[in-house]
Amino acid sequence: MPFYNFPFVRLGSFEFDPSPHHSISLFLGLCCLTLFHRYSTSSLTLNHPPHSLYFLMGGHQSKIEGDALQSAVGRTVAAIKDYADFRRIISSGKYVVVDFWAHNCAPCHQIAPVFEKHSKSFPHAEFYKVNVDDHPKIADEAKIKTMPTFVIFKDGKKKAQLKGADPSGLLTLLQKYTQPDA
Repeated sequence: MPFYNFPFVRLGSFEFDPSPHHSISLFLGLCCLTLFHRYSTSSLTLNHPPHSLYFLMGGHQSKIEGDALQSAVGRTVAAIKDYADFRRIISSGKYVVVDFWAHNCAPCHQIAPVFEKHSKSFPHAEFYKVNVDDHPKIADEAKIKTMPTFVIFKDGKKKAQLKGADPSGLLTLLQKYTQPDA
């Protein structure tokens, strides 16, 4: 009897009344899970855990290794708390990307998810945001006049900046200035 002729399939606590198309998807999914389980529990995998991960975004590829692999998975954009925090962060010796934004700036809110997504794909940089209304001293020091503005700092110095909500421009900026050899 073909698989799709069963009146329902019980998987754990799920009951599923498959059509022929759903049956094929379910069957392929179970095969993939079985293969994944077989290879993920093999002695080869257990003795040699993965040491690197590749993120692919558009034409961009970024390899993450070692400690960066652990931190990139749950990475988010952090808010800078005050001026002292800002000075400490940009002087850390790492590539620091800061999104200067404002509450009443619609383009700032539109590009925020793109910035968040990039924070997970560029492991050699740290990503922060500064609300210019709440922190005018920081905005003045960075010479921010337009929102959003994205600034890359390294060793306390401004390396590059992008004005406006330009997703492709932001990606280009990050690719150019936040790689290990940049």
